[in-house]
Amino acid sequence: MGSINGDSAPSPESALILGSSLFDGDTVESLTLTFRRNTTAENIEFFVEVSADLEDWETLDSAFVSSVPNNDGTETVTYRSLSDVALTNREFIRLRVLQTP
Repeated sequence: MGSINGDSAPSPESALILGSSLFDGDTVESLTLTFRRNTTAENIEFFVEVSADLEDWETLDSAFVSSVPNNDGTETVTYRSLSDVALTNREFIRLRVLQTP
């Protein structure tokens, strides 16, 4: 993900944070993925995907939760799975980043 210094070096502020949180009136626990995004980066698309088997990935099964400005040209963005952890045998979540022409 690179650093906030604009280079490709890894740094703690660019780490992906995986977790789970309660939604829908604290009745549904879902996987969450939080990452820092450069708001001035051009031609970059982010896709949060979920899978039950690490082979078939779907973007339709995730939803935007929040975006918080960091006042340094980046924002911290959180997405969640739409599945309830209590009702799912297993689920994986990932961030796919693409450079567009």
